[in-house]
Amino acid sequence: MRKKFIVCTCPSSRDAERLFINEIERYKINWWHWIPGIWFIIDESGIILADTIRIMAQNALGNNDIMVMEATGNINWAGYGPASSQGRGNMFSWIQEHWAKPDSFSISDYTPKLPTK
Repeated sequence: MRKKFIVCTCPSSRDAERLFINEIERYKINWWHWIPGIWFIIDESGIILADTIRIMAQNALGNNDIMVMEATGNINWAGYGPASSQGRGNMFSWIQEHWAKPDSFSISDYTPKLPTK
């Protein structure tokens, strides 16, 4: 099952950010980074741990403060930023396409099995 993570860091240089991007892309991890110091990461395989991402961030970003949190379930979100009509691209298209996509869930998976006679 896929896992979502929020990574918060002190803003870093473009070179350090490029190192982090290279590291997460090496693991085929999907990512979003429009706001300095904030990353949304999705591991479709579900095998990466928060600690693994922290280590990747430390290796790339150095001694910056780093916080990695796994985000579970469907997350209510709101934001303000550029849309494609404003010429900078759409800040939220990735979130709408990837992050806001419901995790694998089927109500039948959670329906209690009643004892049969």
